[in-house]
Amino acid sequence: MRLEWSKVSRWPAAPWWAVGVVGLWLALVAGVEILSRASGLAAETCLVKRLTGYPCPTCGLTRAALAAARLEPLRALGYNPLFVSLGAALGAALLLRVVFGRAVRLNLSRREGHVALAAFLALLAADWAYVMCFVG
Repeated sequence: MRLEWSKVSRWPAAPWWAVGVVGLWLALVAGVEILSRASGLAAETCLVKRLTGYPCPTCGLTRAALAAARLEPLRALGYNPLFVSLGAALGAALLLRVVFGRAVRLNLSRREGHVALAAFLALLAADWAYVMCFVG
C-alpha cells in the first residue's frame, strides 16, 4: 500500500450525468421537504423502504444532508454513520484538491484491493444493521 500526494488540476471534471443525478436528487429532496412541511405529513423518500418496509443501506442520507445543512453534524452522523463519514472524507479530499491543487492517491496491490473491498463490505453490513435497528 502506498500513499501518493500528486499534483492535479484544481477543478475536477465532473461527468454531466453525475451532475444531473445530484441535481435531480436535490430537487426531489427540496420538493419533498416543501410538500411535507406544507401538509404536515412525514414523507418517505426511500423507495426500497416504501416497497419492502425495510430500510436500504443508504436510508437516512436525505435526513443526514438536511441535518448537515442545519450545521448539526452529530445528528447527521446518527442517521447513517458510514455514508456521512465517506461524504465528509470526499469533501475534505475535494477541498484539498481545490485549495492546493493536489490529490492523495492510494495505490493498492491486487491482494490489498481485495482486503479493502472485504473491509468495506463488512462496514456496509454493520452500517445497514445500525440503520435497520436505530434509524429505519
